[in-house]
Amino acid sequence: MSEALVELGACNHAVHETPFASRKKHRHYLFRLQVEGSAHVCLNGVQYRLGGGDLLMCRPADAYELRLEPAASGPALRSADYFVYCSGEWVDWWWDEALPRVVHVGPNEQIVQAFRSIVYERRRVLEPSPEIQDCLARLLLLAIRRLMRSGARAAPRLYMPYRMKEYIEQQATQPLTLRQIAAHVGLGVSRASELFRATFGTSPMDYVITIRLHMVRERVLYDDIGLEEAAYACGFRTYTHFSRLFKARFGMTPQAFKRSNKLIRKKGSN
Repeated sequence: MSEALVELGACNHAVHETPFASRKKHRHYLFRLQVEGSAHVCLNGVQYRLGGGDLLMCRPADAYELRLEPAASGPALRSADYFVYCSGEWVDWWWDEALPRVVHVGPNEQIVQAFRSIVYERRRVLEPSPEIQDCLARLLLLAIRRLMRSGARAAPRLYMPYRMKEYIEQQATQPLTLRQIAAHVGLGVSRASELFRATFGTSPMDYVITIRLHMVRERVLYDDIGLEEAAYACGFRTYTHFSRLFKARFGMTPQAFKRSNKLIRKKGSN
């Protein structure tokens, strides 16, 4: 893996309300995320129709044609996307010939935010930072790779557990119910639980508890914070409930864990 910086080319959030067409052979890698409406793409002679949440990935020398046009009968044209052109040895290393050229990543906030951050950073023309641009480009591509490894290529029905998982990770410190988690992906409670358990081997609420318990452990390890305060900050409603779950999961009470951690830190400072 090279330490050379990733070089960014054109990057933008594009919104089209009139027909648009483009045809070219790329000299750079292209990552294009459809966020609204639809688009027709011909890539190396293969036709694709992109909808919201579809990510297109092109490599240098690909023959690429993009068409945006309204339906014969339907609402007026409105298509929006993020696109990033980039190049460099690190991107060469990242690219895998086995990658699908179009993958459905869904409404993944991390990937959308990565695109958005790159676009905003490129607009800082008076104080550009190639190092920050490099980091943001790598963040985007690594997030894409991780999402694909965790099931982004699956059918929408199978992708729903990953959307629930992401939602839980984002909302873990907030009051959270199974009904809320299921509603986030438009499923009933029973079906949501069934899909989540089949995919991850645990229930949605058990996963919520796992995240919260590990967050408390991290706070106790690295912050000078009381156990009760840490438990409440990480989403537990009562200390008694937290203490019982902590002991069942880690084999010791929260107090014993904190004492043992203090001893380890004290020895390490001597």
